[in-house]
Amino acid sequence: MIWLYKAGQQMNAAKLQRGMLSDSSLSIVYLVLAIFDLSIVSHAIIQNDLNMIAANDRRQ
Repeated sequence: MIWLYKAGQQMNAAKLQRGMLSDSSLSIVYLVLAIFDLSIVSHAIIQNDLNMIAANDRRQ
């Protein structure tokens, strides 16, 4: 669960570093999903964010 919280923080930092819009509460969302045994949803959201970051990097 802590990994998901930290991943949310890192995702937020990566988006902000690239000038992308980011939601600082994603860490909490990931954690709450994990508490309710929905960590697969957190992983899917993280993958989507990684894909958006990669697409943003390719455009620049």
